[in-house]
Amino acid sequence: MAYKVIWTETAQTDLHEIVEYIAKENLSAARTIGSAIIEQIEESTHFPFRNRKVPEVCKEEIREVVFPPYRIVYEVSKNQRMIIVLRVWHSSRGQIDLDL
Repeated sequence: MAYKVIWTETAQTDLHEIVEYIAKENLSAARTIGSAIIEQIEESTHFPFRNRKVPEVCKEEIREVVFPPYRIVYEVSKNQRMIIVLRVWHSSRGQIDLDL
């Protein structure tokens, strides 16, 4: 049974800002990137622990999908069978800002 995906407000804002920024130059590319980011998380719903642990955080349940140049960070809630998307971070922004 697949895990349910929940997007935090911060992650929604991250995704919105990424799509909005790309759309200034190329609306089609913005849609493609936005959809691809969402798809990356959706692909994790069956095996959420297959992705790597976030190196900056020593918690087994904090994972990330590396989708260059983005890092899609999420928390796995086994009990509730949920993936909670915490951030969508562009690598050019440096160290990821996680408020855990």
